[in-house]
Amino acid sequence: MRVQASDPEATVTCVRNAVWTISNLCRGKRPPRWELVAPALPMLIHWIRSCDDEEVITDCCWALSYISDPSERVQLLIDAGALPQLIVLLGHSSSVVQAPALRAVGNAAAGSAAQAQAVLGCNVIAKLHGLLRSPKKDLRKESCWIISNLTAGSAEQVGAVWAAGLLPVLLEMVATEEYEIKKEAAYCIVNAICNACSTQLIVDAVQLGALGALCELLDLSDAALILAALEAIDAILRAGDLRGGGAPNKFTRITEACGGLGKLEQLQMHANNTVYRKTAALLETYFTPDDGDEDPAIAPQALPDQFCFGAEPRMEP
Repeated sequence: MRVQASDPEATVTCVRNAVWTISNLCRGKRPPRWELVAPALPMLIHWIRSCDDEEVITDCCWALSYISDPSERVQLLIDAGALPQLIVLLGHSSSVVQAPALRAVGNAAAGSAAQAQAVLGCNVIAKLHGLLRSPKKDLRKESCWIISNLTAGSAEQVGAVWAAGLLPVLLEMVATEEYEIKKEAAYCIVNAICNACSTQLIVDAVQLGALGALCELLDLSDAALILAALEAIDAILRAGDLRGGGAPNKFTRITEACGGLGKLEQLQMHANNTVYRKTAALLETYFTPDDGDEDPAIAPQALPDQFCFGAEPRMEP
């Protein structure tokens, strides 16, 4: 498709109409055959790189998000070179542009390990860090969704999230956000802990208050999220055993201090049988009468002006 006009305003109008048409053709649960939309891909990428019209950029990004929605088409988007500019647009001044760009990037992050790595290679973490503070709830939620997929990947991908300092922000979100965003942030934390490449990373997470945050999730009604939290608690307590080298597990004392033991005991009466079995296994494996004293080197710390779970034991209402 070629857009030609002697009047610049007419040219912009033509481009807007063309992109809007392409975007609508690509959307829907039954996307058109690839050979019908493939010719539009280079043009869409050209316009998000070269056009400064917000309406054009927005519709281009929506079109690219629709094109990449079937997972088998994500690689086509990557091969065409769309990712770098889409990630640049995550820092756009308008949330109207950020939203479709984020969706397209999210589709790529939800793909294979290699596709998620391609996303990481374009400096996406820095952009996501800023979006976690966005005033737009949908942007915060989708940013967490992308991070949860990255932390479900390779050790390198998990390490990149840890190194960027996202964990304190995610912990704060688990404490303060409404349920839908809290849930996505929680999965980020669970994945980061379960896929941590070293015991030291888990110790760092405990110092930031991750154990207290996970124990708070045990009060929710979502059985799947409770199970995820139990898996992460298991990973932390297992790291405590490894770190202790046969000495009492110090993380069990922290679990007790933040009310986690009582919550685990209550979960033995949970209606979900998988939750019950996992809880019973944790109690049997890690909680004994003699677990030793709390180690100040790993106890959760509350720094000035920093949010921290677990700095004080949670009091029951």
